[in-house]
Amino acid sequence: MVGKANMDEFAMGSSTEHSAFGPTHNPWDTSLVPGGSSGGSAAAVSAGECLLALGSDTGGSIRQPAALCGNVGFDPTYGRVSRFGIIAFGSSLDQVGPLARDVEDAATLLDCIAGHDPRDSTSNPEPMPDLRHYLHRDISGLRIGIPTEYTQGMEPAVRDSFENAIGIFAALGCTIDRGLSLPSSEHALAVYYIIAPSEASANLARYDGVKYGFSDRTGATMWDNMEQTRARGFGEEVKRRIMLGTYALSAGYYDAFYLKAQKVRTLINAEFEEAFKKCDIILTPTTPGPAFPLGAKLNDPYAMYLNDIYTLPASVAGLPAISVPSGLTPEGLPIGLQLIGNFNDEGRIIQTAHAFERANGMANELPEV
Repeated sequence: MVGKANMDEFAMGSSTEHSAFGPTHNPWDTSLVPGGSSGGSAAAVSAGECLLALGSDTGGSIRQPAALCGNVGFDPTYGRVSRFGIIAFGSSLDQVGPLARDVEDAATLLDCIAGHDPRDSTSNPEPMPDLRHYLHRDISGLRIGIPTEYTQGMEPAVRDSFENAIGIFAALGCTIDRGLSLPSSEHALAVYYIIAPSEASANLARYDGVKYGFSDRTGATMWDNMEQTRARGFGEEVKRRIMLGTYALSAGYYDAFYLKAQKVRTLINAEFEEAFKKCDIILTPTTPGPAFPLGAKLNDPYAMYLNDIYTLPASVAGLPAISVPSGLTPEGLPIGLQLIGNFNDEGRIIQTAHAFERANGMANELPEV
């Protein structure tokens, strides 16, 4: 074990700038963010400081930094990896997964950490296959679906790289379906930012300065201490999300926000279920653009949230998804490609991603550091 990596506080962020330890810098260009919330893990792998790293993914926090740092990042099916021992953010969304230099390494690490754990009540009881058996397999005849809705905010370099990736899959003998539709996916951002903050509001209520964690004991009463503990113990982004979640769960607003978000989540799940009757893998960009400058979106939460617009739908549905490097921008910055699979279909994702990686030639590309 090399060490612990920097991350956004309580995994709430898309740039690893919301950290008590300061921001993490992208090894490809240290004036840029590495993505988040697992930006420290992605940067460490990209800089060659370690071979493998762990990250947590609630709405894209493994895949998005993997894309911005030129790594492979795998968010497995919800429940595939035990959440025992991690601090809960959004309990119906949180997942642990690997960040690695190539698909084979990611598969190897996921083989080691996945499997049922009785200590986690949400742990998936389905047996985990040996993912390394899916390496070096032919993917001709595989059905690749391209959702028509995944175009919002896509920068030209990302679009060009995505089209090139589609061409590679066609050359590998895959069937390409450009008519796939997931209409409710456009609501995934709104759904996520109701459900995740609501669950965070409940989960982080335990940080009251009484049992564990930071505690401010300078107040005259227990209630003063609790108020000061939460005022000083949480950063601005965490406070923002707690307040959003508390509001969504409050009397008079629960039905209008949280309950409605859960109903739309059900629609998103149903649309993915129908989509996988027509295709084996759904292909999208991982992020709308490459890494952006430090501080550029720090004061604009909505612009920051939009970085996860392509990763959120799979998270909301609990589906497995991987980000693999697909190319570089004209400025030499990494671009990621996302492959979404059906429930418990990690093997097919590894098979497809590994075939693309070998054909694309981007494996083990590291910045000059």
